[in-house]
Amino acid sequence: MLEGIGIDIVQNARIKLLLKKHPRVFLQKFFHDSEFGENWNTAQVERIAGRVAAKEAVIKATSGFVAQPLSFLDIRVEELANGAPRITLMPKSRLQNVRIFVSISHAGAYAVAMAFCQKIPKQRKVLRT
Repeated sequence: MLEGIGIDIVQNARIKLLLKKHPRVFLQKFFHDSEFGENWNTAQVERIAGRVAAKEAVIKATSGFVAQPLSFLDIRVEELANGAPRITLMPKSRLQNVRIFVSISHAGAYAVAMAFCQKIPKQRKVLRT
């Protein structure tokens, strides 16, 4: 059952400006080192903007599950072998038993992402007598 939904849109120009002014500070605020494979560089503005939008969408989609919103560093955007994004929550995120689906798209000067949350039912313990 769908429990939460979030969407975000980011201007590529805004990300480009932030990367130009304070590249290290910006990247450390939004991303883990593990999110930056050897293929990453600050020239990939569209890709970075898409991942920022994905994290914002996840924060919005999970807002009903936690008293305090997730931070950007609670969320890791990974890439599957087929190029599809996958969200992994860091253990300290205070959010468990939730499955998150995300889609990222790019169009011209913008990147957009949508996230859906689904609670994972807890396994019931079967008592044997």
